[in-house]
Amino acid sequence: MRSNLRIISEVLLGVLLAVFLAGCDGNGGGNGTTTTTTTTTTGPSAPSAPTGVSATAGSGQATITWNAVSGATSYNIYWSTTSGVTKTNGTKISSVTSPYTHASLTNGTPYYYIVTAVNSSGESVASAQASATPKAALTEVGSYSSSDDLYGVWVADTKAIIGFEFDNNYESGFEILDISNPATPIRLVHKPMFVNLYGTLYNVDPCSFYVVDNTLLYIAANYGLFVSNIQNPANPTEPQLIYRDNFTGVAIVGNLAYAVGGAPGGLAIIDLNSGGRISFLNLTCCTSRIYVKGNYAYVADGPDGGLQIIDISNPSYPRIVGQYLNGRYTYDVWVKGTYAYLATKVGMQIINVTNPQAPAFVKEMGSWGEAVSIFISGNIAFISSQELNMIDITDPTTPTLLGNYRILYAGSHVSGNTTHVVVVDNNKARVFKYL
Repeated sequence: MRSNLRIISEVLLGVLLAVFLAGCDGNGGGNGTTTTTTTTTTGPSAPSAPTGVSATAGSGQATITWNAVSGATSYNIYWSTTSGVTKTNGTKISSVTSPYTHASLTNGTPYYYIVTAVNSSGESVASAQASATPKAALTEVGSYSSSDDLYGVWVADTKAIIGFEFDNNYESGFEILDISNPATPIRLVHKPMFVNLYGTLYNVDPCSFYVVDNTLLYIAANYGLFVSNIQNPANPTEPQLIYRDNFTGVAIVGNLAYAVGGAPGGLAIIDLNSGGRISFLNLTCCTSRIYVKGNYAYVADGPDGGLQIIDISNPSYPRIVGQYLNGRYTYDVWVKGTYAYLATKVGMQIINVTNPQAPAFVKEMGSWGEAVSIFISGNIAFISSQELNMIDITDPTTPTLLGNYRILYAGSHVSGNTTHVVVVDNNKARVFKYL
């Protein structure tokens, strides 16, 4: 009996000892449950989105800036010409820093940007969108000052022909400037103009110019249509009277001159070989300027306001085929493609002349006041008023103001070449670079 109790006691002691040792588990006690602790080491997280993103327009470029992001090692830009740019639909520019200049852009086109930050853990979400519309630079690079009143200008290659009135001898005529170095225009000649009528010498007031082949200068003036050879611009030939009348504008095509003004006002078609007038079409008392394209002459209709379109396919019988009357004094006209651009009392008007018999209003621009002159180079129109305004007319239905420059005289005239324009501003000729 005692032997059995001893066996039972030893078994119970062993069980209790096993339970005690399992509960301790080398940790000084516990509830009998084994606990395993795991420690995870993580790297840096992706950076946050950049803030303060802005885009500043320049000529053919935009500069994008943003605030630095903590932990970022580089940045990406995504851009589009459509608002709502994302990382999915935008064009990516990788690994850039602020500020970043996005070049080779189209002036007048809006560009939209977002920026992301990047580090070894990945790329952030996108920033807020910023936008900029590049504008062509319009910079005055040189000027020529005169003691005379300057009026009218025509740029032929590197020469600028400018009319003057009432010089120190109370004479009028034209000057030729060398603008091959636009920063320092040089006067090559000061040429008073005269006409001998019945033995009396009269001073001639030029109104507008037209140059053919960089050699022949045609002058519409108060005493008629004149021509001078300016092949040697420092010593042009004496202006010769071709046809006597009072003209304000002229265009030359082949051996024909199309001159407007006259008394009464109208269009005179003149044979340059014989000097004889082929025909005359009555218009208004004060037609201003003319532009000839194909079989049509487009006439700025002065105080009557608007545009007259004349079929000149038969020079002996010109006839009005279309009119756009705007009731606003119209000073000048230029035609490009199937659109006519008018300089009017209140700014620029664009007229669709696809059908010359039914010209249609398209657009009006101008808070500049009286616009008196227009010049077009490529897809850029220059309108002179009290400001020189530069307008993108790539799409004539949505013209875009690219830039302007404040000038002093409301009667300014403008002409130019492929890189520069010259504005006659009272007694100063200003040269502007636009490309």
